[in-house]
Amino acid sequence: MGMVRKKEKREGTSCGSELMEKEEIPAEIILEEIMWRLPVKPLARFRSVCKTFNSTISSDPKFAILQLKNSSAISTTTTTCFDRKRVMLWHGLDCTSAFFLEKKNSIFSIQKINTSPIKVNKASPYYYSIVASCDGLVCVLQQIKNEVGSVSNSIMFWNPLTGETKRVSDPSTYPHLTKWFTYGLGYDSSTDDYKLVQLNLGFERHEIGLFQPNRADVFSLRANSWRQIQGFPSSNLICSFRPGVFNNGALHWTCFSKDNSPNYHYKVVSFCLEKEKYTLLDISAIDFRLHNHYHVGIQVLGDKLAVYYPSNVNGSYHLLFTNLYDNSESWTDHIVTMPNDKWFSTPLCLFENVGEVLFQVSGGQLGVYRLKDGTFRHLNILDLPETFQAMIFSESLISPNTYKGTRN
Repeated sequence: MGMVRKKEKREGTSCGSELMEKEEIPAEIILEEIMWRLPVKPLARFRSVCKTFNSTISSDPKFAILQLKNSSAISTTTTTCFDRKRVMLWHGLDCTSAFFLEKKNSIFSIQKINTSPIKVNKASPYYYSIVASCDGLVCVLQQIKNEVGSVSNSIMFWNPLTGETKRVSDPSTYPHLTKWFTYGLGYDSSTDDYKLVQLNLGFERHEIGLFQPNRADVFSLRANSWRQIQGFPSSNLICSFRPGVFNNGALHWTCFSKDNSPNYHYKVVSFCLEKEKYTLLDISAIDFRLHNHYHVGIQVLGDKLAVYYPSNVNGSYHLLFTNLYDNSESWTDHIVTMPNDKWFSTPLCLFENVGEVLFQVSGGQLGVYRLKDGTFRHLNILDLPETFQAMIFSESLISPNTYKGTRN
């Protein structure tokens, strides 16, 4: 059993006298009672203390889950939520660069991540993008076009804080016919498993950015395998390829259907990871014509889902908040007045105690909107990349390579 010894000087002895052992504290006790309460960053440093610490912190799935649950239990509504939840920026021009967005009081800065999963082969045309995230695991899509124009896809599971990666091949039997997918990653508590859902958005292009799904596959991290599942619930639904968001055991995407009238009917498609069933929810509050339906998106802000979209009137921006799981199916519309040149924006996270929403805005910038007084301010951040993807994820020690759940 590993021990961490606390030593003190014997009273009445000279400064040069020997130190005596006051007590021996089993390393297991420190791990079980104290260490799992800490964020991931200091835990990574403590791996060098002793073999027991290193083994437990690096490879014990039960410790990783315990640490994650404690992190999740800490309120994310304070201005210090970046201690446990992070905004990651993925550089669009240099796919090997990624950054954490740091926040101290009201000052934002970026910190480079030194564990990029990408090993670029300059000889091959390639494309990389972040397509999903959950509990500290980030999924990076790699698309490579060969000499004859065929496209091959693969997914990399990546924990940015530990640097671990895992490559997963494309399950599609027709990888050369389509490269349009949307993804979602979530945790299924019923099977103690992380599931990556891939919706094949089909071969027929309806509009720019909008496609009709015709196949669905799910990858089980615990079983390390793909399997095909029930396809999209309606052939009349057209889905945006924005990533699905995970909330309350389900993944959610926005989509729309069109009848013979000029109107579009917007919906949220919810996919329950436990039952692997789809549910449709109408968004009746959206009753106007969009220049591009891709601009309708969905995000988790606080403990609620929020559908967001730009209005065609005066550059205003709408945030529709709802709680899908209180049986009310009601939406609260919050109209955000954005700068005229920033109407194409994506909300990232909500600081409830100060009533602020962090936005990624068009033009490769970040901004903060105050819900109370309707003011918007740009964030002047040193060395911010010109283009980037932004995604929220929680710190964790979850390993994409060794995760087998904590159940027998």
